[in-house]
Amino acid sequence: MTDGAGKDRVSAQEAFEYAYKVFFETLEILSQEPAQQVRLNGNYNTAFELIFHAGDGRYLLASDVGYLSDKQKAAISHFLDDVERLPFKHHSGRDDDPGVRFEANLADMLHPCWKPIRKQASELITVLAPATLLNKGYFRSLE
Repeated sequence: MTDGAGKDRVSAQEAFEYAYKVFFETLEILSQEPAQQVRLNGNYNTAFELIFHAGDGRYLLASDVGYLSDKQKAAISHFLDDVERLPFKHHSGRDDDPGVRFEANLADMLHPCWKPIRKQASELITVLAPATLLNKGYFRSLE
C-alpha cells in the first residue's frame, strides 16, 4: 500500500500480523530454559530484549484489527503485566567477549523471577494456538 506521496505504508492488518509474529516468537524463546533463551536471542541483552519484544503484545491489545478473542487478550494482558514487573530494565550482557556476555545473560535469565514467566509463556502459546495458525496462514499467503 502506498500513501499519496508514493511512499510505502503498512496496513493496520499487516502491522498486526508482524507484531503478532514478533510477540509469538518472543513467547517461544521465553518458554525455553535459560541457556537456550540466551542462545536463541543471540546472546545479547537477553533479559532486556525479551521484555522489550514481549511489549509488542500491547500493540496487539490496542489494535482495531486482528482475530484475538477476549480470552486471548486477557491472557496476553495478564502475561504482560507480569513481564513489566521484572527487574531487568538495564542492559546487561553487552560485553565484547562472547563468553563474558553469555555468563551475564545467563545470570539474568537464571533469576528466579523468570520461572513463572517461562511457565506463563508456555501456557500462552497454547491459548494462542488458533491465532497462531491464522498468523502463519497470513505469512504463507505472502509467499
